[in-house]
Amino acid sequence: MFDTINSENNIFNPDNNFSNPSVETVNDFYGFDVNQDSNQSAIYLAGTLGADGFTVDTNYDVTVISGNGNVDFSTGLYDTINLSHISVDEVIDYSLAQATEGGVAFDPGNGARMFDYIALADGTEVMFEGIDGIIFSDHFEDLSVSPDDFLFAEQWNLHIMGVQNAWRFNQGSDNVLIGVQDTGIGISANGDFHPDIRQDETWYFNGNNLGLNANLADNFLSEAGIYSQTQLTSHGTSVQGIIAADSNNGLGIAGINWNSDVYHIDVLENNPGDLSIAQATQEMIDFADSNGQNLVINLSIQTSNTFGNLAGIHNEFAGVVADNPDVLFVVAAGNYGNEGLEGLSSPGVLAQEYDNVIAVGAAWGTNDRFGNQTTPGERIEYADWGSQYGDGLTVTAPSEVWTTDAYSDGTFDYGSQFDGTSAAASNVTGVASLVWSATPDLTAAQVQVILSETAYDTGVEGYDIYNGHGLINADAAVRKAIAMGNNNVAFTIV
Repeated sequence: MFDTINSENNIFNPDNNFSNPSVETVNDFYGFDVNQDSNQSAIYLAGTLGADGFTVDTNYDVTVISGNGNVDFSTGLYDTINLSHISVDEVIDYSLAQATEGGVAFDPGNGARMFDYIALADGTEVMFEGIDGIIFSDHFEDLSVSPDDFLFAEQWNLHIMGVQNAWRFNQGSDNVLIGVQDTGIGISANGDFHPDIRQDETWYFNGNNLGLNANLADNFLSEAGIYSQTQLTSHGTSVQGIIAADSNNGLGIAGINWNSDVYHIDVLENNPGDLSIAQATQEMIDFADSNGQNLVINLSIQTSNTFGNLAGIHNEFAGVVADNPDVLFVVAAGNYGNEGLEGLSSPGVLAQEYDNVIAVGAAWGTNDRFGNQTTPGERIEYADWGSQYGDGLTVTAPSEVWTTDAYSDGTFDYGSQFDGTSAAASNVTGVASLVWSATPDLTAAQVQVILSETAYDTGVEGYDIYNGHGLINADAAVRKAIAMGNNNVAFTIV
């Protein structure tokens, strides 16, 4: 039933994880049971965006737990269930949700999804999601997935979204094509990509017969100003690294998606051979169709001073979006939120009109780029830039994160401060590709709804123009996709 794990692991000690648990009881409900026995009672516990220690309440027959991501995973603290008073031998039933079986479908109030399940010898039942580990008196059950990339422990953006939990179900699939429309990819003098970019699974447009090397001169943008940097770096390389860096390979970072192909097309700066975003989109659609793949396109781009209006240069693109509802578009909300003007940048504003468009705002982790303490999940706003807000904002996602860097002199590195809504959109694209990999029969609009309904609510309760539906939750989203794909009948709060 369980794999043996050394109980001397420092995470195993309850003192390391339960000193200040932050758990909110969000609802008490009765008449619920996994066997539909109306005589049983249950309690639902929801965690924060940090490390939470959950204790099963024996006053209830059923305890249902949502971990909700864990920004503190980076520091070695887990979202855990404390069963340290019992032996693993007292578990009489243990069913982890998997891609095609296991677990129990349950609706905590925002849609059915698959929960893991434990039944104990004393009759207590526990259903849970978003949990990194379970502490027994004689065993620690590690439920998270930790690749061997040496910077993974620093990738708080993955942890706060619960990607380490979502990877239990899949790490991407051939059923999904990820489109990246950005600058080109930074390459070395020998024509090589960054060593942590999956060169064999990355495609690029060559219809002009110029090839990848022809893009070298325009792969690099000066990021002085908004990003307070002076180097010429490859924005496209940084975006692709977050989404789909080579993972579990002993190198720097882990990408969110380890397996899906990436089609990367240069659409910025109107250099010779570049495509417009409308042309690039059609090229990606044709490529995906020829391979029988679902297509999610990342657009970490913005048009200044549009604030809720579609720029004329994007009219043709809007037509392509309207004509292709089976394609999912993930678009940056824009970086001019510090100006205090309501409205998303173009083309992100298309999320107001089309349900296959996701507009993404940027959220903090525990510290900003200057080392100042911040509130995890809160909208980012500085004096020099801020995440744009307004009608149509769908979700938020982490920014100021680790990713792959490529420089104009042909060298490569890793950086910890890739920011703006460019980074946030890249995180959402990666998670969306896992959701679609879990259940390929979903429509693009259904993926958007899944990501919205499972987001961790931030700001005022419910939807708001500053945070959208909240911070994206990878684990809950994949679980919901699996429940929809399996047509599970969910038990609900009554």
